[in-house]
Amino acid sequence: IIITHFNNTNTPAQSVVRQRVNLVNHLYKLRYKSCVFDIEPIILGEQIFADLGIDRTPTDIEQQTLGNLPPSLSVDAGHFSKQTNLYIVSKLADFIKQKQWF
Repeated sequence: IIITHFNNTNTPAQSVVRQRVNLVNHLYKLRYKSCVFDIEPIILGEQIFADLGIDRTPTDIEQQTLGNLPPSLSVDAGHFSKQTNLYIVSKLADFIKQKQWF
């Protein structure tokens, strides 16, 4: 299983870091195909907030629009909160079950 990367909170819309993260994720998907667990749609969506009972702030929405980790899901610019980590792990478990890899 290959897990994609994400752009940290406050990563500028145009940056070398963003380009590298996006390129690495793209190459993972090309090479590993169905073995890629893509966390970006999870952290950039609205469902995670509803499921965790967190109100999205204007800053969260702004950061998600840029493709960045929203601050309400993190402990700092580059790390998920414990609650978010547990949520991602549950989604990873669903991914594994869906693939019948257990």
